Amino acid sequence: MAAALFALHVAGSFAHASMPLYETSIVMIGALLVTATIAYAVTWVIGYRR
Repeated sequence: MAAALFALHVAGSFAHASMPLYETSIVMIGALLVTATIAYAVTWVIGYRR
């Protein structure tokens, strides 16, 4: 999880260098939503299998 957040931060830094702020924030919010959805799905599957 920490590695994913670090990768997001690095990607955000690169994206910020080449994109306007609003585009960067849209990309970052989308990436965070995807990460949260995956994390939720993984925990749901683990909890469901028990």
